[in-house]
Amino acid sequence: MKKFRPINAGYIVVYVVVGFCVLESIWTLYNYFTRIGTQQNSMMEYFFIWTLFLLPLAIIYVNRYRQSVVEISPTRMRIVRPALVTPKPGEKRVSFVFRQGENDNILISRSFNLDQLEKYGYIEEFGLRPEDKSGAKEDAKLFPVHEVAFIMKDGRNCRMNAAIYKPKQLQGIFSAVREATGIEPTGKLSEVLKTA
Repeated sequence: MKKFRPINAGYIVVYVVVGFCVLESIWTLYNYFTRIGTQQNSMMEYFFIWTLFLLPLAIIYVNRYRQSVVEISPTRMRIVRPALVTPKPGEKRVSFVFRQGENDNILISRSFNLDQLEKYGYIEEFGLRPEDKSGAKEDAKLFPVHEVAFIMKDGRNCRMNAAIYKPKQLQGIFSAVREATGIEPTGKLSEVLKTA
């Protein structure tokens, strides 16, 4: 089974910020336990205590991005990605940590058998609208969005965000799909394999 994890500036920023939060929490705890008996009433110490409260939220948030993956076996493909979606009326909303106004940042996990695949390519090639409602462009610096749709023989489709993967990773992903299915990508996506 081949696994591909996104390497993207936005993901790196999330990991660095959470890493800083973890280190700051460790430093705060260390200072607290090594200064027992001394009287320290600085405003900075109260600020650093807040990092202990932020740490669980930061870990929950980074876990969402850490789970992003594309897995391909000879018979199956699994795609896990975060996406900003608008919940349906009456649908239960996600935790406040993942709400962004009227939209929810959810983790979408879908898998399908490769023998059910009929075609795949960028969503605009098939006249589909983006599943991700963030409005991000494919050339955005931190969290770009450019969805690829995998269309099944029964009409269902499964999406991945190609913009968060490096060109070499995209070559690996779509080469593996082509090898497993014998199906060439549609439209502009075929250019990814031409550079391989």
